[in-house]
Amino acid sequence: MISGIGGAVQCIAIGLVGIEAINKGYSRSTGDAVLREVAGRLERSVGSNGKVMRVAGNQFMVVVAADVDLDAADLVTTVSQSIDTQLGRVRIGCYAGSVRGDSASGLVVLDRADSAMRSAQLRGVGAVVCPVEADARYGRRHPRLNSLLIDAVARRDIDVTFQPVIELATGRII
Repeated sequence: MISGIGGAVQCIAIGLVGIEAINKGYSRSTGDAVLREVAGRLERSVGSNGKVMRVAGNQFMVVVAADVDLDAADLVTTVSQSIDTQLGRVRIGCYAGSVRGDSASGLVVLDRADSAMRSAQLRGVGAVVCPVEADARYGRRHPRLNSLLIDAVARRDIDVTFQPVIELATGRII
């Protein structure tokens, strides 16, 4: 279960664009200040209705109860507004993936949100992807199947055998 939030949840994965450029063009401390501001903006948007987590260098995860009306597009707009720093005003971009699911399967919900965010990343800055349930079912199966196949090959549980197709009349391999 996702800690502190029971039942159905909405999970929004947010990817940031431009943090590396700020780190290199201004300073790491400026980049850190921008990340703190982004976290603050997300926390103010969520309030006491959910949780905000930084899960990677340029990724945040927002989790709220499913009955909370939180629009991922509004979060993208909020995060993308310019930020005043000690070295001047900067702007970053972002994209988001939003899914709903049961908090009892918290890791699956987080993975689905991350997958939706990756789809949004391919669409570009400002994109928001909210997959329909059919897409979500595919997204859950596909990575798991891929991982199981890799494990099976590593354990040598699967052998690849070539079976030629032979033309019966001539005995020729076709």
